[in-house]
Amino acid sequence: MAITGAKTNSDIPPMSRKRWSEQAQKNMAEWSRGIPTVLGDNWQETLGEEANQLYNAQAVVYLTLPKGYTPWSLFDLGAFSQNILLVTTEQGIGSIVAYNFVKYPQILREELNIPSDEEIIVGIGLGFEDEQAQVNRITSKRMGTESILKIKK
Repeated sequence: MAITGAKTNSDIPPMSRKRWSEQAQKNMAEWSRGIPTVLGDNWQETLGEEANQLYNAQAVVYLTLPKGYTPWSLFDLGAFSQNILLVTTEQGIGSIVAYNFVKYPQILREELNIPSDEEIIVGIGLGFEDEQAQVNRITSKRMGTESILKIKK
């Protein structure tokens, strides 16, 4: 189903990049800088097409929480989703967490019979990675562990 011009309305609203921390903005900028070297000058169009096709995922796992959930429940769901990513990777299945999976919750509720008292928190695309797909060649630098983890003895 193609949706053109429809306003997105995810249950958890996205936040403008300008409102993220300075370090997060640097990380996003660094990631974005590397994309044209992989995808070329039309990288935004290519990424948009991939996103609109839900990254060609063979399956999508949707995780929900009851409306009125606590921040601790959100933390638990995040940990649970990370475990899904780890176990599927261990089984040779690729995964991607993306906003495009959840940006039209009203359609998801109708198509998947998700009750209105559940908030759609995250969508995880699963499938067998196409190593020839340009989008799968995008990589980014990672911050060194020592800059984000402090262990006190």
